[in-house]
Amino acid sequence: MSLLGMVLGNAAVCLASHEILRRVRSGVPSTDAVLFLVLRLLLISAAVLVTGLLGVFNAAVLGGLSALVLAGLIARGALKRIDRPLLPDFGLPLSILAGAVLVRLLVQAWFFAPSFGDVVDYHLPKVA
Repeated sequence: MSLLGMVLGNAAVCLASHEILRRVRSGVPSTDAVLFLVLRLLLISAAVLVTGLLGVFNAAVLGGLSALVLAGLIARGALKRIDRPLLPDFGLPLSILAGAVLVRLLVQAWFFAPSFGDVVDYHLPKVA
């Protein structure tokens, strides 16, 4: 259930950040991207601070609030106002190469991830 709450929370924060960005956008794409990230961080920090001050900082409350906010934003039509990004066509060979690199990274992260509980224990044999 906490995974669903985390997905709902991220969706709600991203959609709310996009709605705020629509009102304060500068028109410069690079500035708007940074502004989106700052707004997203601001909303996450505000949610953590408010729920922490109220003493209800747990996954169930944050997930429920996220679901309510997301439902409200979707009801107001925020999902329809998201612009689709214009992505260039990379072609089949480059797409296959990117897919192979992604699969390789996932396999490396899965099989070669450190399984030690302590950071010092993991790095100590490398130093000594």
